[in-house]
Amino acid sequence: MRCVSQKILPLILASLISLTIFGCASSRFPPNSVLKDALELQIDLTERSLENVVDLDEGFVRIVSVKPSSVEYLPNQEGRLLSVKGRCDCEFPGLKDQVDTPFQLFLEQGDKRESWRLAKPIATGSLIKDWSTYPLPITP
Repeated sequence: MRCVSQKILPLILASLISLTIFGCASSRFPPNSVLKDALELQIDLTERSLENVVDLDEGFVRIVSVKPSSVEYLPNQEGRLLSVKGRCDCEFPGLKDQVDTPFQLFLEQGDKRESWRLAKPIATGSLIKDWSTYPLPITP
């Protein structure tokens, strides 16, 4: 009996450790709900800036789903700025099919790691001087 428990216990521990490591690796991306909210806010801010030039219908683009592919921490003072790249499925008025579109978002994680803000670079020429941030809804 003791021999069996000596063989099973290491297997159980190895399984638990691998599940813990898998759980940590999968959390490197912000939740899809945060990415979807950030994309919707990015589109809304872009639509607002275009309203001065073009008359757009309300709700011009609808984000259906997001699929992040890479995340990279960017150097800043707090170390909480992320660049997230991926693809999203969008619906446009007048088109019956969804459109698969690449995206890149910049996100800043809150102080307590419970909230997110959309970050938009403020550039002078080709240099990023600062960031404007916009709060995203807190999701449970």
